[in-house]
Amino acid sequence: MAVVDFLADFILLPLFIYLWISLIFSKDNNLRINFYTLFCVTGVFEVISAVVHILIKLLSFSTEQAWVYTVLIAILHIGEMSATMGKLFNIIDRYEVMSGDALCEIKYYPICEIILQIVLPILTALHLCDYLSAAAALRIMNGTSRWFLYQGILNIIVYSTFIMMGIGLSVKPLARFNRAIRCTNSNDLRRKKAIRYYKRMVEATGSICISHSFKASYQILVGVIAILEVFDISVSIPYMDTLNFVTNGLSIYFTPFVLVIFSRRVRRSLQWEIFKKAINRIVLVKNKTFAKLLMAFSREHH
Repeated sequence: MAVVDFLADFILLPLFIYLWISLIFSKDNNLRINFYTLFCVTGVFEVISAVVHILIKLLSFSTEQAWVYTVLIAILHIGEMSATMGKLFNIIDRYEVMSGDALCEIKYYPICEIILQIVLPILTALHLCDYLSAAAALRIMNGTSRWFLYQGILNIIVYSTFIMMGIGLSVKPLARFNRAIRCTNSNDLRRKKAIRYYKRMVEATGSICISHSFKASYQILVGVIAILEVFDISVSIPYMDTLNFVTNGLSIYFTPFVLVIFSRRVRRSLQWEIFKKAINRIVLVKNKTFAKLLMAFSREHH
């Protein structure tokens, strides 16, 4: 079963690193301010969580080394929660920039990121210290049940927020989208590349969210089952391993399937209609060249 855990880590990390590299080579000035910093910090926590997760699965600990296991468990959970909080900041920052609303004028305070992305997860780990110690001493699922519950609920909130903001962005006029891109060169080819880049970034981010949603569902189920003691402890671990196998399998194999369906059917039926309406309302008046490009781009995908 541990191999499946590794697969989940190795599936999620390349997607995250892909976005990371895209930001490094991006010429969008908006992506080089708050969003770039947040993404780097979040990526570091994501990598730390995956490495520690693999170490926990590979290493074995004696009773005298229980404290080492406790420390690794704490680092794992702190890294996961910090990465989740970082993704929430990324989502909010992107929404502010892409929507073009007054939220963009809010001043960015790094102290807020430090408190919510680093201090809060550490305080939560200290609050759950007794449960983490129990997990280290007994090597049972109950020891981390509350953390699984907290982390699962947090994941659901973050990715639900992402979905809602994504819907909000999809219905924004394309004039705002055009203004937010701020290409260094205004020719048609540059704008076309910018649109394709943005679309790839959204698809990769969406696949990460879908995968993590399955992971969050698993964490919530583990927490609820362990806290309510639905299963006897002697049989709960096999059930949890089976559940972990199923949820990780779904996150690995179901995500590409969803992306294929979305890109071929939903995008053609819904997204292009939104594009056409936005073109008719706003873009034709403000930027005729960009409007012609979008119409040609739309015809290429039909």
